[in-house]
Amino acid sequence: MITIRKTTNYPDIQNKFLTMPYHKATTTTTLSSPLIDNKTKAETLSNVQGIINIALFSLNQTLAKNPQRLKNDESTNALSQILKQGETLVENIQGLNNNNAPLVETEMKDLLDEINNFLKNILKELNNINNELEKQVTLDEIVDIVANVAPSTVMVSGNGALGSGVIISDNNKNRYIITNAHVIEGIDGSSNESKKNNSYKVTLYNGSDYKKPFEFDTKLVTLSNGSKAISGSNEHDLAILEIPKNINLTPTLGVTMRDSAKEPLQVGESLIAIGSPLGERDSISFGIASHINRSSDLNTNHHIQTDAAINPGNSGGGLFDLKGRLVGINTWGYSGGGGIAGAIKIDDIKKVLEGWSIPVMSDSEKKVLIPTT
Repeated sequence: MITIRKTTNYPDIQNKFLTMPYHKATTTTTLSSPLIDNKTKAETLSNVQGIINIALFSLNQTLAKNPQRLKNDESTNALSQILKQGETLVENIQGLNNNNAPLVETEMKDLLDEINNFLKNILKELNNINNELEKQVTLDEIVDIVANVAPSTVMVSGNGALGSGVIISDNNKNRYIITNAHVIEGIDGSSNESKKNNSYKVTLYNGSDYKKPFEFDTKLVTLSNGSKAISGSNEHDLAILEIPKNINLTPTLGVTMRDSAKEPLQVGESLIAIGSPLGERDSISFGIASHINRSSDLNTNHHIQTDAAINPGNSGGGLFDLKGRLVGINTWGYSGGGGIAGAIKIDDIKKVLEGWSIPVMSDSEKKVLIPTT
């Protein structure tokens, strides 16, 4: 019985092997004669050699996209064995082809078994490499990520003060702008909630025509209990602004928030900070997660520490992973301490929003982040 493991990554290789003479997947092959005539032998050997060549070509092409893999000793040994196995099979097939004698049934079965094992190995290795490639991001992809999320980053300003914000959506597809409470307090000139009735100017540059930004005035979201959607800078340092109903934003505006219950942020993970430091709109900085659960005297949250540059004006902007998902809201940076900055974790952000009856969590997140007693 000759069986090929199913794969969705390389169906062409698999399908060609499955349709070869004398082979049906998951069934036993029975030949009508102990000898295979020269014509059928030549046909079959030509087919299998072509399949092996395709498999080797696919492996080499995949390796060309991931040269780092060759630096791994274990991977290099596995690849060397597979390549040697393929070369040996090609030599054996050529030897059988050069022999004018008919092929014995057992020789064909042995050959098919060898090819079967070879294809299993090569498909396994190709899938392993592809899994690794999925975790890697090229410079071109970073450019694409920034192009996708930057338009959803806004400038929030008023009374000579300014900061940044990010357009988000809740589970009901309602859109809001999230920012830091200290951005709002800076504009208001007060941390007193009763004074949070000012209008704030939101500016979208959409990453294109900087001479014609899209601007509108807005206010803090009013919650169902009549209070404003703001948790002061000494608390959670978060605020939610309305997007007025008469403002028709492009449907694509709004970022995805990472589900950290399913995919926790890792130390060393690459991150992108976007905002308006010192009023310089749509500024991008790049760094890593230096720490993923840093406590701070600034407020009650736990923060992601990053070496991505976060300066005055970045506050309220987004910290994104390399899939363009929001992992935090940029909040602080140490003056004179280059490479030390922080963002409120997406876990804490989602908890605050859920507390304000703005649904943003999946059921699985609720079980992890808001456990019931």
